[in-house]
Amino acid sequence: MFQPEDMLRISGDTEVMAANARLNQVAGPAHSVFIDDKLVACGGVRIAGVGEAWACYSPEVLEHIWDVFKHTRANMEQAVREQHLWRLYAEMSVQDKRHRLFLKRLNFNQIEAYVK
Repeated sequence: MFQPEDMLRISGDTEVMAANARLNQVAGPAHSVFIDDKLVACGGVRIAGVGEAWACYSPEVLEHIWDVFKHTRANMEQAVREQHLWRLYAEMSVQDKRHRLFLKRLNFNQIEAYVK
Protein backbone atom coordinates (compact mmCIF):
# COMPACT_ATOMS: atom_id res chain seq x y z
CA MET A 1 0.00 0.00 0.00
CA PHE A 2 1.27 3.46 -0.93
CA GLN A 3 1.48 6.35 1.50
CA PRO A 4 2.56 9.85 0.38
CA GLU A 5 5.28 9.78 3.03
CA ASP A 6 6.92 6.87 1.19
CA MET A 7 7.47 8.98 -1.92
CA LEU A 8 8.78 11.88 0.18
CA ARG A 9 11.24 9.60 1.99
CA ILE A 10 12.74 8.65 -1.38
CA SER A 11 12.53 11.90 -3.33
CA GLY A 12 12.77 14.53 -0.63
CA ASP A 13 10.07 16.54 1.08
CA THR A 14 9.59 19.59 -1.13
CA GLU A 15 6.32 21.42 -1.67
CA VAL A 16 6.04 20.14 -5.26
CA MET A 17 6.85 16.54 -4.32
CA ALA A 18 4.37 16.67 -1.43
CA ALA A 19 1.63 17.84 -3.82
CA ASN A 20 2.52 15.07 -6.30
CA ALA A 21 2.56 12.47 -3.54
CA ARG A 22 -0.92 13.51 -2.34
CA LEU A 23 -2.21 13.44 -5.94
CA ASN A 24 -0.68 10.00 -6.50
CA GLN A 25 -2.46 8.66 -3.44
CA VAL A 26 -5.94 9.57 -4.72
CA ALA A 27 -5.53 9.55 -8.53
CA GLY A 28 -5.47 5.77 -8.93
CA PRO A 29 -3.93 2.56 -7.60
CA ALA A 30 -0.49 2.99 -6.06
CA HIS A 31 1.93 0.71 -4.24
CA SER A 32 5.12 0.97 -2.23
CA VAL A 33 7.71 -1.80 -2.50
CA PHE A 34 9.45 -2.87 0.68
CA ILE A 35 12.15 -5.54 0.59
CA ASP A 36 13.44 -6.77 3.92
CA ASP A 37 11.43 -3.95 5.55
CA LYS A 38 13.34 -1.39 3.47
CA LEU A 39 11.48 1.02 1.17
CA VAL A 40 13.02 0.65 -2.30
CA ALA A 41 10.37 2.04 -4.68
CA CYS A 42 6.84 3.30 -5.08
CA GLY A 43 4.68 3.76 -8.12
CA GLY A 44 1.21 3.61 -9.52
CA VAL A 45 -1.14 4.66 -12.26
CA ARG A 46 -2.99 7.95 -12.37
CA ILE A 47 -6.44 7.39 -13.87
CA ALA A 48 -8.18 9.98 -16.01
CA GLY A 49 -9.57 7.86 -18.85
CA VAL A 50 -5.98 7.09 -19.78
CA GLY A 51 -3.50 5.77 -17.24
CA GLU A 52 -0.29 7.63 -16.50
CA ALA A 53 2.30 5.35 -14.93
CA TRP A 54 4.63 6.97 -12.39
CA ALA A 55 7.42 5.69 -10.16
CA CYS A 56 9.95 6.86 -7.61
CA TYR A 57 13.04 4.77 -6.83
CA SER A 58 15.54 4.83 -3.99
CA PRO A 59 19.26 4.25 -4.68
CA GLU A 60 18.83 0.72 -3.29
CA VAL A 61 16.44 -0.21 -6.11
CA LEU A 62 19.34 -1.50 -8.23
CA GLU A 63 20.02 -4.20 -5.64
CA HIS A 64 16.46 -5.48 -6.09
CA ILE A 65 15.68 -4.50 -9.69
CA TRP A 66 14.09 -7.83 -10.74
CA ASP A 67 11.83 -7.94 -7.69
CA VAL A 68 10.79 -4.34 -8.34
CA PHE A 69 10.25 -5.17 -12.03
CA LYS A 70 7.94 -8.08 -11.11
CA HIS A 71 5.97 -5.89 -8.65
CA THR A 72 5.74 -3.10 -11.23
CA ARG A 73 4.55 -5.37 -14.03
CA ALA A 74 1.96 -7.11 -11.85
CA ASN A 75 0.60 -3.83 -10.45
CA MET A 76 0.41 -2.23 -13.90
CA GLU A 77 -1.40 -5.23 -15.37
CA GLN A 78 -3.84 -5.18 -12.46
CA ALA A 79 -4.49 -1.45 -12.92
CA VAL A 80 -5.14 -1.90 -16.65
CA ARG A 81 -7.59 -4.75 -15.98
CA GLU A 82 -9.44 -3.23 -13.03
CA GLN A 83 -9.62 0.32 -14.39
CA HIS A 84 -10.50 -0.82 -17.94
CA LEU A 85 -7.72 1.30 -19.41
CA TRP A 86 -7.35 1.49 -23.16
CA ARG A 87 -3.95 3.18 -22.89
CA LEU A 88 -1.20 3.44 -20.30
CA TYR A 89 1.75 5.80 -20.75
CA ALA A 90 4.86 6.90 -18.90
CA GLU A 91 7.11 9.91 -19.30
CA MET A 92 10.86 9.92 -18.67
CA SER A 93 14.10 11.57 -19.70
CA VAL A 94 15.22 10.14 -23.04
CA GLN A 95 18.82 10.43 -21.84
CA ASP A 96 18.46 7.81 -19.10
CA LYS A 97 19.30 4.45 -20.69
CA ARG A 98 18.44 2.41 -17.58
CA HIS A 99 14.92 3.87 -17.37
CA ARG A 100 14.44 3.41 -21.11
CA LEU A 101 15.40 -0.27 -20.83
CA PHE A 102 13.13 -0.75 -17.79
CA LEU A 103 10.12 0.72 -19.65
CA LYS A 104 10.95 -1.29 -22.79
CA ARG A 105 10.93 -4.52 -20.75
CA LEU A 106 7.50 -3.47 -19.43
CA ASN A 107 6.35 -3.37 -23.10
CA PHE A 108 6.06 0.40 -23.42
CA ASN A 109 6.61 1.75 -26.93
CA GLN A 110 9.17 4.54 -27.14
CA ILE A 111 7.95 7.81 -28.61
CA GLU A 112 10.44 10.63 -28.26
CA ALA A 113 9.45 14.25 -27.87
CA TYR A 114 11.76 17.13 -27.15
CA VAL A 115 11.01 20.53 -25.69
CA LYS A 116 12.98 23.34 -27.30
